[in-house]
Amino acid sequence: MRCRNVLFVFLGTLLLAAAALADTTPSANCNPFPVTFTSGAGSNAVTCPPFTVAGATLTGVTLSLRADYQFGSDPGPNTVSVVFTPAGPAGVTWAPPSVTLQPTGGPSSGTEPTGSINATGGISAAAFAGSYNVNLSSSVVTGTVATSSGAVSVVYTYTPATPPVPVCTSLPGSGTIGTPYSGTITVTGGVPPYTFAITGGSLPPGLTLNTTTGAITGTPTTAGTYTFTVKVTDSIGQTGSTSCTITIPTGVSPSCTSLPGSGTVGTPYTGTLTASGGVPPYTFAITSGSLPPGLTLNTTTGAVTGTPTVSGAYTFTVKVTDSIGQTGSSNCTISIGAPPTGTCNNSAATIAFPATGPVPENAFLIRYAANLDIGDSFVNITNYGLNGAPLLGPGFGSTVGDLCVNIYTFAPDEELLTCCSCAITPNGLATLSVNNNLLIPTLIPITPPSSAVIKLVASIPGTTTLAGGIAAWGSTVHRSGTNRIGETPFTPGTLSSAELASITGRCASILGNGSGFGICSGCRALIPGGGAAKQ
Repeated sequence: MRCRNVLFVFLGTLLLAAAALADTTPSANCNPFPVTFTSGAGSNAVTCPPFTVAGATLTGVTLSLRADYQFGSDPGPNTVSVVFTPAGPAGVTWAPPSVTLQPTGGPSSGTEPTGSINATGGISAAAFAGSYNVNLSSSVVTGTVATSSGAVSVVYTYTPATPPVPVCTSLPGSGTIGTPYSGTITVTGGVPPYTFAITGGSLPPGLTLNTTTGAITGTPTTAGTYTFTVKVTDSIGQTGSTSCTITIPTGVSPSCTSLPGSGTVGTPYTGTLTASGGVPPYTFAITSGSLPPGLTLNTTTGAVTGTPTVSGAYTFTVKVTDSIGQTGSSNCTISIGAPPTGTCNNSAATIAFPATGPVPENAFLIRYAANLDIGDSFVNITNYGLNGAPLLGPGFGSTVGDLCVNIYTFAPDEELLTCCSCAITPNGLATLSVNNNLLIPTLIPITPPSSAVIKLVASIPGTTTLAGGIAAWGSTVHRSGTNRIGETPFTPGTLSSAELASITGRCASILGNGSGFGICSGCRALIPGGGAAKQ
């Protein structure tokens, strides 16, 4: 049989790259193709081309083998043996290690035997990155052989590289006008190196893209939300795109528009500072001036709440900070008016020590009530005017108008249990049960103590001003053996600014907790001759 010089044209690297989207490369010839042996004997090597599909994962290598012959005029039978043995690459194992093909026949008969060898170990794109040899040897087995030949071709099996995908997660989603910005678009998949481009939308003014590294840097100059399309191209021409967004917020600023501009001493107040611009969440702070006494700021929500205790106009500076550190400030004013004239609402929490001048006569009275576990004690309070009156019983002196009598009931350890206020008209009388009016309900529901300290402070209704003109005494019923009744006057005390601030502050806390505990049940009017007691 004559050798058919059917050439497998090796197109080289260009053909392999064109097949990159397939799972196998086209069959490529190992040169020389074929190898011819004169008289059917000798040895030689062929060189196989490397695997050149960029970024792909090589999974298999197959060598295809073919032997041919020309026996001349010998009628035969003639037989020649051609042996194929891979000689590389280093670290790669082949199965079988070698293949022997034996063409047999006469001058014009017989077949061209074929075979194959597969790589079974050490397979990688790196291992087959260079060319490698397959050794061929030929020998005559029987008869006479004019020539013999062997041909080798190779097919690579692989998994193609995945296309590149740009990722925005390493890119900060927001920036600040005038502050340097830095972020990087990353890539998954594809074959490095990459090239980046903006193909739609635009970056915030002041920022630029490094087309080689994917870095976005610069200093933003204009607020806004900027959405843009990033296209990445890898080294083998694969592309991928994604959409990214960078927000450059406007500066943050607080607003007082949701904050009521006025309130009233003794009346619960609520309002909220708001913020615009920036990147929420916000944090609020008072950086100068002060809120009206009795009000507090929630630094997280901006809520301003509480019960004002002192009238006046209060201007303060609010600073707001957003989540990326931008700040803004604004001035706000809240004016607190005095409570309505003639009322004593919450005056026990709001009266103030005089800035100048003495404390009015009998503005502060104290009494110790004992044996409350076996009886009760009653507090009798009258408004006798400034010109004097009997200490016991309703007064009949010249009148100066209504008084607020602010009542504070303490446990023996000076814990404030309850507080409340009563408005008492001139010559009026209010009688209170210590057990039923002053100790129930206590701040903490407990068994009432066997003794209590009762302190009275007088003030002018609708103001925070101390006043004189009250008298008070206690009537105690003892149930031990036979009933006994005793009367004890309240003792005038020396009132200090520290003590007044302490008891009014603790009372304000009681009135502000909203539970109702700690607010005594107030004045029961037992009025002889036209007076009235009001709570």
